[in-house]
Amino acid sequence: MTRNFLYSLIFVLAAHAALGVSFAVTINTNIPGVTDKTDPCGAVFGFYTFALMIGGVLAFAAITYGGVKYVLAAGNPSGQSEGKEWVKGALYGLLLLVGAYLVLKLINPDITKCGLKPLPKLAQVTITALPPAGSMACQGGTCVPLTSAGLACKDPNSCSAAGAEVAVLVCVQQKSGQSLRITEAYPPTTAHQSQCHTNGCCVDLTPSSGQSATCAQVQAIIQAAQQCGAVAVANEWSPQCGGTAFGTTTGYNIHIQGC
Repeated sequence: MTRNFLYSLIFVLAAHAALGVSFAVTINTNIPGVTDKTDPCGAVFGFYTFALMIGGVLAFAAITYGGVKYVLAAGNPSGQSEGKEWVKGALYGLLLLVGAYLVLKLINPDITKCGLKPLPKLAQVTITALPPAGSMACQGGTCVPLTSAGLACKDPNSCSAAGAEVAVLVCVQQKSGQSLRITEAYPPTTAHQSQCHTNGCCVDLTPSSGQSATCAQVQAIIQAAQQCGAVAVANEWSPQCGGTAFGTTTGYNIHIQGC
């Protein structure tokens, strides 16, 4: 009976092929249960669920095939034994599927769930690049190199100031009749009590003769700074010349703020 059925099926297919009947087959690559293809966790568990479903369908088909084979083999012990083996094999397969799930559930229930915790979002950080040397932003605009105004600096890496500050320093040098030596400008090389050091509005300086300068030279620079419109002038020279010591200064400096 089975052989006749197969022969009939082959004949029908051959007849369709002979008549030129074509079959359009559409292959769907989507996994049932997976809605977000960008989520690897969902894809893994969706495939796992799909595999369980396929296993159940195959087991049902095997049981059906074994049952039919057992019924049709009535009076044939060999055929009936083969049918029983099909049914037992399908039942063992179902037991294995269910047992594997129960074991995983018993070990850790989270294994059978897509329980991956999302990574915390990083706070947006804006990084502002440092401007190139010679074009650093100061109060009122771009910092001006002090050397371009005829002023000497102790440290070439700290030798800029705001335009208003440079104008005051040029005026001080002219009115005092002394060459100035800038010991600290912008950008600052150390921490300062005065915030104007962070925007190019003040500098520390000495006469070109340094610590050997006389008190008269120091006072001449201070008076010139006041006459040139300095916002603030601090005498950080030695106490013998009326200087005041600050915790953030090294002494022997004149602090001039021009903006």
